[in-house]
Amino acid sequence: GLNVFDGAIRKTYNAPSSSIPSNYLTAVAIDKQNRAWVGTYGAGIARLVGEAWTREGVALANNYINALALAADGRPWAATNDGAFFFDGKTWTQFTQANGLASNRVSSIAVAPDQRVWFGTDNGVTVYDGKTYRSYKKSDGLVDNSVRAIAADATRVWVGTARGLAVLESGKWKTYTRADGLADDQIN
Repeated sequence: GLNVFDGAIRKTYNAPSSSIPSNYLTAVAIDKQNRAWVGTYGAGIARLVGEAWTREGVALANNYINALALAADGRPWAATNDGAFFFDGKTWTQFTQANGLASNRVSSIAVAPDQRVWFGTDNGVTVYDGKTYRSYKKSDGLVDNSVRAIAADATRVWVGTARGLAVLESGKWKTYTRADGLADDQIN
């Protein structure tokens, strides 16, 4: 389930006591309207508005959500093992390897401040600028193709893998491992 704390009151949403579609949450994102979006393990995506849950993405090709990320306008991207999905407010659009992703198995997703979308897959990282795709793999300097986590700031992309943390800055990859002071090479 989901616990929400507003600074004074804690509220718990779970399947027996609310209309949340599942207690098995895999991702949470809060939009600018202070609505919670949740990805679930098997029940797709839901959005909390006030006290009411709305199922979103009921018709997704895969209802096992690996990660969620929000665009600047609050519209969600979802990562699944059948590609990524984007909700434009009315319909969901699926993005797959056929469109340009490095793999259909998308484990992580991040929206950079410049609104480029970064996808972490089991075959590298793909960036999408709204028109074109560019993938980075081990052959491009990425430490490992199995990407488990991803985050982007204004100048860098941070990629967590089973073999360390890779950072893309100014077109070059730098890797950090236990030898550099990380607690572990496996970054999730």
